[in-house]
Order: sequence, then C-alpha cells, then structure tokens
Amino acid sequence: MWEIEYTDEFGEWWDTLNLDERDAVTFSVDLLERNGPLLKFPHSTTSRRYGRKVLARKFAELRAQISPERRARIDEEVERAMAEMPLNELRNARGLSQQMLAEAMRIQQPAIAKIEKRTDMYISTLRSHIRAMGGELEIIARFPEGDVKISNFSQI
Repeated sequence: MWEIEYTDEFGEWWDTLNLDERDAVTFSVDLLERNGPLLKFPHSTTSRRYGRKVLARKFAELRAQISPERRARIDEEVERAMAEMPLNELRNARGLSQQMLAEAMRIQQPAIAKIEKRTDMYISTLRSHIRAMGGELEIIARFPEGDVKISNFSQI
C-alpha cells in the first residue's frame, strides 16, 4: 500500500471543496494508495477535474475529517472498483507489462493487446491470460437463490 502525502497548497484547496467533491478525491486517493503509479484512467485524472495540486503531508489527516458514514460509502465504492476491472487494468494492477505477460504465455506482445481489447473470447484464452498473471479463473452463475460454480470449464 502506498502512503499519500499532501502540501499546504493542497490542504487549502481541499478546504474549498464541498463534501461530494471531497468524497470523489478521497475515492481516487484510496485507489492510488492501493495501485500506486499503476492507477489508470479515469481515476488518475481526478486531480485534473478539480485542479492540479501537488500532494506532502499525510492524506490520512484529511481522510480523518470525513464522517464515518461517508467514509464507509467511499470504502464500498473503492472495493467495487477494485473487484471489477478490464483485463488491461488487472494486468497493470498486478504490475505486469504486456511484454512480460506475453513472455509468460509464450506469445507475442501484440497478441496481448488484441486479447485485452476483445469483448468476446474463448474461455481457454481467458483462463491462460489469468493464469499467466498468477490467478485462477472460475465461472460462476449468480441466481437470486445463490451462486453456482460452473465446473464444465475446469479442465480447459
């Protein structure tokens, strides 16, 4: 986890924000703490939305000013954002370049770029991609009465 700091200039700017703006900045800072420099669009551009400010004291001081209720809502949003992401963001969050992943999969880097742009692919391709990142793919069907792991694909 990265530790985020801020300057006096940022603190003064923070004081001008309304609660919703502070929540939005805190959400992006929380993602930044988890992903460090690998954080990608749109969260990496949040500071542009509110004006560029350089961060040097601990952001935790500002976070402490947020009510527990608002903090809980921000935490839930961060968890949702971390639990769902496209393949390229997942690869970045795992600290892998397309070239590193291509080498692990024994394919060429352009093939990784193509896979990451696809919205439809073979399950075996997706499984190989996830395994090369160090994970395991599970297919789960969600129903109102409960989840069911689909086992047909476990041998692929």
